[in-house]
Amino acid sequence: MEEQVRGQSSRREFPLLFPWAEILPKEILFRHEIPDAGNDAAKISGFSAHVELPTPRGTAVPVVLRIRPCRTALNRSSISDYTLNCYGGCVHGCVYCYARYMERFYPHSEPWGDYVDIKLGILESLRRQLRRLPPGKVFLSSACDGWQPVEAQLGLTRKAAELLLEHGFSLRILTKSDLILRDLPLFVDRPVKVGVSVSCVDDRLAELWEPRAASPSARFDVVAKAHQMGIKAVVMFAPVLPFLSDSPSQVEAVLVKSAEMGASEIWVDAFNLRPKVWESVRRLLRGHFPELEHRYRALVFDEKMYARYRDSLRNRIVAAATRVGLSEMVHVCF
Repeated sequence: MEEQVRGQSSRREFPLLFPWAEILPKEILFRHEIPDAGNDAAKISGFSAHVELPTPRGTAVPVVLRIRPCRTALNRSSISDYTLNCYGGCVHGCVYCYARYMERFYPHSEPWGDYVDIKLGILESLRRQLRRLPPGKVFLSSACDGWQPVEAQLGLTRKAAELLLEHGFSLRILTKSDLILRDLPLFVDRPVKVGVSVSCVDDRLAELWEPRAASPSARFDVVAKAHQMGIKAVVMFAPVLPFLSDSPSQVEAVLVKSAEMGASEIWVDAFNLRPKVWESVRRLLRGHFPELEHRYRALVFDEKMYARYRDSLRNRIVAAATRVGLSEMVHVCF
């Protein structure tokens, strides 16, 4: 198959979507829409390619792209009526990302952040589901960032959003990418909330924890632009970084910045060390905050201490929201 897709005739015939790719099947390389599963799935499912993807921070990172078939696009969820994830894995590589739990179902030899699975046939699967499912709220996305770098080339999340809106669904978006700016015109006067998540207002601190995501400054710009266009904008202050972004002044800074940029809602969630997260967190702490490792370890393995910490954090958030006059728009998630 490699020899066929390397053929020069096909490269001349179709516009190249991945100019930096070493190799991808032409069904992916030369189409704006990934084809339905069926026969194509048998041909190219599991195909992998080593590429370099540009990140919002202006760097290029090596990533392994794989193709896996998609049987169901929309899934029922406790956080919304439905969730939709066009990709598996996420190049942003956030140190604390809980979505690592998906590796239990789709194991990879590469570290989290160094691979992305492209879901073959997800748009056709979505179209089939839209013919029978009742409209509802769709969360984009729960196990990846729908606007991570590969989306700039494939546009699967954008196309899925278009289909959902055409069929009367409403969207709840959460991203760390300023690529979402590309799609804001699509959301004007539509039932859409555009949300960005931030763990702090300090761009340098965020780069340690979210090395390939857009900076907090760029994410707050997304909020401002969405607000200017009349789109409901939301900030998710999550996770609050223990002993790094959880002081009263640091909490106030996030709340005030969010309101100044035009957020209509601010949601706050605590640091949750889900399975497979502790090891990556420990590596970061040892390299940059060694004095905090034992304090984080206590939060992870001592349930009573973690409960006391959460209670204290909740009180700080409520007090900070009251001080700055934002109590009505701040919602604590824990």
